Amino acid sequence: MSARERILEFVAVLLLSIATVCIAWSGYQAAKWSGHQARHYAQASTARALANRAATLGGQERIQGPPELQPLARVSTDGNTSLAQLYERRFRPEFRPAFRAWLAQDPINNTAAIASPLLYAQYKVANFEKADALERLGNRGSTRRERPPSTPTHTSSPRSSSRRCCSSPESRLRLQLDR
Repeated sequence: MSARERILEFVAVLLLSIATVCIAWSGYQAAKWSGHQARHYAQASTARALANRAATLGGQERIQGPPELQPLARVSTDGNTSLAQLYERRFRPEFRPAFRAWLAQDPINNTAAIASPLLYAQYKVANFEKADALERLGNRGSTRRERPPSTPTHTSSPRSSSRRCCSSPESRLRLQLDR
């Protein structure tokens, strides 16, 4: 074997080694990105599931309305103000502004008044707003186009990494919602 053939053989081995390292690095990055993307999809799915639950509860609350509204109307027209105040105190907090707006229109004497405080824009069911926030969070999580986090330059302790991996997606979503 001549010196030229040995040099060419060495260059070929070097190029194959570099190609092997590049292929391994590419596979590592693909797996890392896939895991990162899967985590975002899982969080988005959890957010959407929570949004569905909150929307269902909100719909039930909206349909039910305050159960005290009909008896309140009855005792108010009878003049029983102490019982009427008791019913009014039992209203859900999100219903009170709509009820006050409805009363301000004097629905008993004003035929042009809106028929029910349930139809006022001030009546915002808290679970509907929570569902909207969770839906936005789910949409944001599923459409992320960011790069996966880079490999940390320092090593973390096993205790801190186990805490991160064991927290539920629902608790992370709730933390993000509270911000």
